[in-house]
Amino acid sequence: MKNLLKVVWICDINSKDIAAFLPREIKEKEKAAPFDKLFRDIFEEHSESLELHLVTDYESLSENLCFVKNGITYHLIATKQLFKKYKYEFNALTKSIFIRRKYNKVINQISPDLVCIFGTEIIRSHVFFDIKYPVLVIIQGFIHHYKRHPEYSALNFINRFIMNHYMNRELKILKKAKYIGGIRTKAMEEVIDGINPKVKKYKFWYPISIPNIQKVYDKKCDADIAFIARVNPQKGIEDLIIALGLLCSENYNYSLKVIGNISSPDYKLKLLKMCEDRHVAITIKGFLPDDEMLNEFATSKLYVIPTYFDIMPGTLIHSMFIGTPAIAYATDGIPELNEEEESVFLVGRGDINGLKNAIKTMMANEELRRGYAERAQRVIRRKIDNDKIYDEMMAAFKDIISNKG
Repeated sequence: MKNLLKVVWICDINSKDIAAFLPREIKEKEKAAPFDKLFRDIFEEHSESLELHLVTDYESLSENLCFVKNGITYHLIATKQLFKKYKYEFNALTKSIFIRRKYNKVINQISPDLVCIFGTEIIRSHVFFDIKYPVLVIIQGFIHHYKRHPEYSALNFINRFIMNHYMNRELKILKKAKYIGGIRTKAMEEVIDGINPKVKKYKFWYPISIPNIQKVYDKKCDADIAFIARVNPQKGIEDLIIALGLLCSENYNYSLKVIGNISSPDYKLKLLKMCEDRHVAITIKGFLPDDEMLNEFATSKLYVIPTYFDIMPGTLIHSMFIGTPAIAYATDGIPELNEEEESVFLVGRGDINGLKNAIKTMMANEELRRGYAERAQRVIRRKIDNDKIYDEMMAAFKDIISNKG
């Protein structure tokens, strides 16, 4: 029998993807990003050449659960919230103390050739400090860049303590890591070099579901502007509403639709009140399945993502494939999209007046919007190739193992 490379993959997973194996009483968990599943899809296609063990934790389980689906072995670790009546953040802060031993017990039973930790900002990334096997840290984003956002300076003592805990843990992992993967932009590489110049870096993109729909300019749109992302201040939703309010005061009334997970009902009410006070027409659609979400790009005149820290937003990539012109803050790797051709209308981070003027300029000129959309499609089709990702990752895995950690 062929000896397969044995890899542990530590990440999030949505309940609906494994619903058939879960007890009926388990509540649906929808916090995993779409590319978590896309990575699994790639691994499933190559299960004959890789023994993959996906390890994650579930608060709703009373005991650990293990099963095989499409060639991948799933290990769900039972955990419990200690302080149910307190905020999630407090549970997240204390949770890592109690789950590290459970994770390591499962990992040691598997005895892998390599462990991949997906994201330094996730709670379970604390396991990094205990693992005795070679570890590839795959970067999702840099949570320590949260300090860029004005919201950070407004945090109260407790929330700032919690956020600093996350940021310090991430920096410790990045400083100690021997191998870091998922390098997708030069800006990302520069950040890592500034923290850990000796680390070995591996470049590969995250997989993305390539949309099979295209924007048709003669088709009527249901909104002028779309905001499609996690709905929170760091992604710039409040900046966008303020900019649209300024335009309303100049008699430029553009409609806004918002698609994505909202952190809480209270935050949704806050956004609705902001729009009401500024006379901004808004429709909040919340989280939508992928096919419906992608269609929202095609039925918008403009996509705006004024994110404060983001290596490369997946939703921006989707808008480029579909042909919906985009405005974004010049954050992290986003300006690199304009190196070959100007494919995204960029605004300085936090420049709300500049954001207002960019929207005004783009909305006034359909030919300008078409030009950005056409250039964006050319650029992104050259950059993203899902077929290369598995080979690039396997090359990284084999290189790390050959160095024996």
